[in-house]
Amino acid sequence: MHVQFNGGGQLAGTLMRYGPLLNSVSGNTVEYLKDWDTDYVASETRDLGFVVLRGTAVILISFLNGMKEIEPPFG
Repeated sequence: MHVQFNGGGQLAGTLMRYGPLLNSVSGNTVEYLKDWDTDYVASETRDLGFVVLRGTAVILISFLNGMKEIEPPFG
C-alpha cells in the first residue's frame, strides 16, 4: 500500500492490520524522504520495517500491487 499523510509524508509497505479509525499496521515499510526546502518528495528512501500508522494523520491510502491474504503475524 502507498500512504500519504498530513504535511506531505509518504510511505509504502504491506498492510498487516487496520481498525475502524484507519489506524493501521504496515510491514516492510519504506519512507519516501521529503526535501523540506522545495517541499517535494526526493528520490531517497529510508527503510522503517514494522510501523503503526495513526489514522487521523492519513489522507490517502492506495494499493500498489493488488491484494493478497496473508497469515496473521500474531497467531
